[in-house]
Amino acid sequence: MKNRDYKKTCNNCNSCRFNCWIFGCRIVSDTCKRYQTTAQTTTAQKKTTKEKEVSSDSKPYKSETVYAKTDEDGNVTSVIVSDQLKNINSTGKFSDTSTLSDIENVKGNEKFSKQKNKLIWNTAKKDICYQGTTTQSLPVGVKVTYTLDGKKISANDLKGKSGHLVARYQYENTTISKEDYVPFLMVTGLIFDTDKMTNLQVTNGKIFSDGDRDIIIGMGLPSLKEKLDVKNLDLDIPDYFELEADVTDYELSEGMTIATNDIFNQLDTEGFDSLSELEDYYADTYRILPTNW
Repeated sequence: MKNRDYKKTCNNCNSCRFNCWIFGCRIVSDTCKRYQTTAQTTTAQKKTTKEKEVSSDSKPYKSETVYAKTDEDGNVTSVIVSDQLKNINSTGKFSDTSTLSDIENVKGNEKFSKQKNKLIWNTAKKDICYQGTTTQSLPVGVKVTYTLDGKKISANDLKGKSGHLVARYQYENTTISKEDYVPFLMVTGLIFDTDKMTNLQVTNGKIFSDGDRDIIIGMGLPSLKEKLDVKNLDLDIPDYFELEADVTDYELSEGMTIATNDIFNQLDTEGFDSLSELEDYYADTYRILPTNW
């Protein structure tokens, strides 16, 4: 018999498969400076959005990226949404549905009219890229906690301190409490100067170094193991990323977390007849990852 729960979980990705959530923050700071809304880029200058169809006779396509500005603890302080409408048939006008506020065209002078949540764009046969803000809650989040020499410390108090630091990024998926759960892969990138941080180790992550800087990539799949109910199986599905190191005069470090469900859309759920086959699949996947991942 097919694993219906797993297939339903993957199929639910289709409901928001076109969105990518990007969280930018300094690991110790009051504000974030890396949440710029250049729709094609992330910290690694790598596009991570997917396309979706917009309601129009000419069938243009829409890609959407959500940028969340957070404080040093991972609390969201503002959200900017970047939408790109690809005018593949070079039509002069098409419509889009949006609940965003403060909408502006960021790549041209084309105008739109609004009827409730419907936007009608005069495109001049061009693609449209616009941005807006929202106060709607996000389906994912990340909470960051710190300990120094075994004692919990706030991000503000950590600046300039020395000792043994442990920073934990706990990923959250708020769709776990809803009927249509949507799985997300969450990946965090951090950069540290090697002269300020030594004996660096990570859990559920990988360290890269160019000699002067350590680049840390961590990942997690929040709530997926709980949703699949595989707690009794020897299947490691992490929901957090943790780093520890000896720090000297700790300085600010910028970081970014990306949440995407695109990898689940690429899975062939017809290939799994049972959870044991799913377990084998994840085991094979982790085997090909670099050592210490």
